[in-house]
Amino acid sequence: MQVHQAGIDNNLRLYNKNLVIYSFGTGKHATNESELKEKTEWLLAHQDIPGFPEDHEPMLVAWDLNTGNEVWRSNFSDFGSGGDESGLCLMDNTLYYSSYFGYSPEIRRGLSGTRGITAAIDPSTGKNIWLTTKYYIHGGCTISGKDGRLYLGGYNPVMQNVPAFRNQHGVMVENNKEGKRMYTTVWCLNAKDNSLIWESDLYWQPFIRLQ
Repeated sequence: MQVHQAGIDNNLRLYNKNLVIYSFGTGKHATNESELKEKTEWLLAHQDIPGFPEDHEPMLVAWDLNTGNEVWRSNFSDFGSGGDESGLCLMDNTLYYSSYFGYSPEIRRGLSGTRGITAAIDPSTGKNIWLTTKYYIHGGCTISGKDGRLYLGGYNPVMQNVPAFRNQHGVMVENNKEGKRMYTTVWCLNAKDNSLIWESDLYWQPFIRLQ
């Protein structure tokens, strides 16, 4: 089994046979605070991503390494805005892509409740094998895979209005008075059909290490 990953730190690209596959988002970047509602800052704060402007389209493009010609292109803007917070994983001849759209429904564009997507893709054609809007990376992390499993985590919250619970340190955690405290988690999926294998405990710390 071969696994290759691409994320924020290595320019969001993967090589497969004669192809190089890039993940990115189209759109404009802000140069000052007055532009932030319509544009995104050039350097993202991974810990706090409410959403992306409407013109930011999450894209995947594959080019032929020998000719430089575009082989295929996938645009996921029907599901939401983004692309800058995304990751790639190549495992067992299947390309896995995940992109985060943000946690705020007031800013995030897309289907109701959709904060991101994850898809399994044929790397030769760009055709989707499956796609889910239920599980996705959520800021500052790439998608990773091993032994037929996918792992999705991140800095940003993925749920809110959670009943009080005891965290990993034994401390009781509750929502604030407005019920706006939100929590993050890590998902482990079956790479064949995106079914959930396990979900980590809830956290509101940005860094999680699981055994």
